[in-house]
Amino acid sequence: MAASEPKDVSSDQPRLSWLAVVAFVLGLIPLGVTNVVAIPVAAFAVWRIWRSSGRVTGLAFALAGAIVAFDILAIGAVAWRGGSMAGAPTGRLNQEEAKAVLRSLYISQKSHFALFNKYAWTFGELNWHAPPWSLYTYYMGDDVMGPGVGKRYPLPANVEVPVRDTRFAAAAVANLDKDPTLDVWFADDSHTVKHVIDDTAN
Repeated sequence: MAASEPKDVSSDQPRLSWLAVVAFVLGLIPLGVTNVVAIPVAAFAVWRIWRSSGRVTGLAFALAGAIVAFDILAIGAVAWRGGSMAGAPTGRLNQEEAKAVLRSLYISQKSHFALFNKYAWTFGELNWHAPPWSLYTYYMGDDVMGPGVGKRYPLPANVEVPVRDTRFAAAAVANLDKDPTLDVWFADDSHTVKHVIDDTAN
């Protein structure tokens, strides 16, 4: 009796939605137009995934792309409400920016972990960018990004932002009113977002 040929089960394996990946990448690029496009692409990807009855995966990428895109657009709206980049959103509006950007970084890191089973050690590895109008300098591990506008301020010695394959921490630092006190925000993989030092309280 002839041995039967092994069954090809590759066609039974769920495939990753390329639309979800495109939505995720577009959502991470802080150019405004790309973020606007990311939201309907993500919505269409979610619809296709839902209709596939498990044959297509990537829901986390689609949702992350939409959320990050929405956050970046919200940051842009905050900056627009506050005035021009040169003339400046006030302290509270800038603080909303820091909080939203760190939230988008958290979502990007969680998506990276879902794909590679580890957190990114640098912003470049994560393909993450702070908005070009940001007044904050962002720190994660040994990596630094920004600011888009104004002076770079150092990370305070009492704020640690270690990165490992299984955990990460990040911080945003700015001086909103030119006094000696800095404005410092902290975030980590537990979804903690803390206002460590409030520059507007003085």
